[in-house]
Amino acid sequence: VDDELSTPYEFITMPAEDIILYAKWCPNTYLIILDKQEGINGTDFITVTFNQLIPEIEIPSRLNYTFIGYFDDSNEGNLYYDSNGISSIKWDIDNDFILYAQWQPNTYHITLDVNGGDELEIIEYEILYDELYQLPVPTYQTKIFAGWYADLIYESKKYTNRFGESVDVWKENNDIVLYARWIDESKAILTVQDLKDIVYDMTGEYYLLNDLDLNNQEWMPIGYDNNPFSGFFDGMGNEIYNFRLTTHRYYVGLFGYAKDATIQNLGLRSYVFNITNVDNGSYINAGPLIGYARNTTLTNCYATGNVYVSLTTTSTNMSPSLMVGGLVGVMTGTVLNCYSTGNVTAVASGRSVASSAATATGLVGAINHDNVFISNSYATGDISATAQNYWTGGTVAYAYGLASGGEFSNSFTTGTISTIATGSYYVEANSAGLARNGKVTNSYATGNITSFAKSINNNMCVAISGGLLIHSGNVDNSFTTGMITSSTQGSQGISRSGGIVASNGIVTNSYSTGNISASSSVYASAGGIAYNGTVTNSFSVGDLSATAGTEVNVGSIVASDYNSIVINSYFANSQTYNVRHYSYQPSTQPTNSLGISAAISDLQSEDWIKAYLWIDGAEIWEFIENQYPLIKWQ
Repeated sequence: VDDELSTPYEFITMPAEDIILYAKWCPNTYLIILDKQEGINGTDFITVTFNQLIPEIEIPSRLNYTFIGYFDDSNEGNLYYDSNGISSIKWDIDNDFILYAQWQPNTYHITLDVNGGDELEIIEYEILYDELYQLPVPTYQTKIFAGWYADLIYESKKYTNRFGESVDVWKENNDIVLYARWIDESKAILTVQDLKDIVYDMTGEYYLLNDLDLNNQEWMPIGYDNNPFSGFFDGMGNEIYNFRLTTHRYYVGLFGYAKDATIQNLGLRSYVFNITNVDNGSYINAGPLIGYARNTTLTNCYATGNVYVSLTTTSTNMSPSLMVGGLVGVMTGTVLNCYSTGNVTAVASGRSVASSAATATGLVGAINHDNVFISNSYATGDISATAQNYWTGGTVAYAYGLASGGEFSNSFTTGTISTIATGSYYVEANSAGLARNGKVTNSYATGNITSFAKSINNNMCVAISGGLLIHSGNVDNSFTTGMITSSTQGSQGISRSGGIVASNGIVTNSYSTGNISASSSVYASAGGIAYNGTVTNSFSVGDLSATAGTEVNVGSIVASDYNSIVINSYFANSQTYNVRHYSYQPSTQPTNSLGISAAISDLQSEDWIKAYLWIDGAEIWEFIENQYPLIKWQ
């Protein structure tokens, strides 16, 4: 009833005289969400009153950044809160709203040590966190600057290239001293011609100081069997790219043949590796980095292109033989922190009295299937091998996710692995997620694996598929998830599929989840983990099937009880295989040879697993409700 809006009018009786009533308005309130943009802590949201000052807030924090304030845009915009969480603004937006935190990267100081080089005018620089930067290039008589490093033995991170350009944004959260690295001029690779000139000293020490564009030229591999590269080559984190490998040679790669060599810190990309050859030689060892390597060490190397090699012979006295790898064709030695991402295809076709053989591997081939050590490495491309022989010789096709054989740790493959072998006489096709045989720790394969063998004259044909390995091996803390199949066509067919190992194996703390099948005219076997062997603390959950005319072995853990021991291992298949089907019965059956059946819901129950399965397995297994157990390193 008053213009000061202090007394409300009560509508009870009719007033005795005319009066003026004044409307009183209450400002609306709105919800303001505070988007911290990678920050943590502080106020999450506030309620504001229209046309009134917005309240103070607790500011957020972010590692290596300083809070600037909250704005009405994620990048620029108008400031609503200052760096202390205080505002002098009256809210004037008539709806709920979002304000965005903005951050200033912290500044860190770099001190430069020229390490014997000529002194710099300025040796201290300010660097913003998460930003690229440019540092000066020092000089040193008879030496070439290779970059700025964090220590004098150059084993830690490389911060810049030889032009002083940062190789990555700044991620350190402290001030630091960087040291100049110097390379003797005689050891420096700066140009394509420098790279070619390695052939004049095959035992030398070389450093690639920048990326090299080979200008789409056909590359002549460095090294041959009678003059191998036996030196030291450090790519220093640089790449060689834009080259071609399309000409048939016995040893094909950037390096053709290496022996007692060390190659490290080198990347290969944007290359054409496509060889199709008819009647010009009978064998090829091919890989983008090295065709053939003995007692060689590879560290921090990679290749990202596809590899295709096809070799056809029409003479009955010449048989095609291929070893093709995603990084190295054939190798003995050590592979650390390396990878390949391209598809690898090997095709061998002949009509010879000798065998046609095609081997494709995701990373490296191996001599005698067991002389390579691989750690912290992987291959992600599809791997396929195809072999044909329409004469009296045999036919073999092998495809392996990483290598022909050896020792593997902390490594994996994700592509499909497949083989097709067709011939007149003995025919064999093998495919495996990692290798033919070996020792495997903390590794896995996730792609589908298939093998197919066909004898057109109804002679023996064999197809074998293994989740990780084909033949005997030890496997620990590893797994497979892909579908695994093997099949043959011909009257004397044998097929075998195994979730981890297709033949005899010693398997511990491992699992297989894909469907597994085998089909053949005479004999077929499908084992959830292995054909036979010793299996401990493992499980299999994929469907299994085997079809054959004479003999069939199927087992959810091991396909055959013969020489098998299964301890504390479980299976949960949608089709129950609690007995194996034999035409041959062994005289004795080891204890727990078939494993223990469990419902899927049991194997996905943490309480059930801990009560009945691996009571002491907490150090190995990760138990998550409604999921199958995972190995902790996953």
